[in-house]
Amino acid sequence: MSRKHRPALSRPAPAGTPVSPEAHARQVLDAGRYREAIELYKNLLKQERRSEWLDGLAASYAGRAKELASKSMLQEALVIWRNRSTLCGKSLVEGPYLDWLLRTGAHDAALRLLTPTGDAVATVAPTWKPVWRRWR
Repeated sequence: MSRKHRPALSRPAPAGTPVSPEAHARQVLDAGRYREAIELYKNLLKQERRSEWLDGLAASYAGRAKELASKSMLQEALVIWRNRSTLCGKSLVEGPYLDWLLRTGAHDAALRLLTPTGDAVATVAPTWKPVWRRWR
């Protein structure tokens, strides 16, 4: 038995107006495709370092981290958030980072971020010392 050959379907041509790489990166970010948006913004920043592209990269990293955290992949979300801080110059403390640290049991790291000197033990020790003596 032979098969009937169907004519190839013609696909509609894409819109005639080309989209700039910056607009494409923004569209991908707005669509919630954060992993792809991260790559697009990184490529843009290789050409020129613009603040709006850095903000787009930071938003892409934040979206990806929140996406991972919603899947209970908190360690991965923390890594992505640290990348956001390092590459985009954003603060670690803003956003859900502290909550994720506490949920993963990294209380010391969260406390270090909240103390001005970064020396959590020296800051907390005087207040805990009387309580500690009572429990000994």
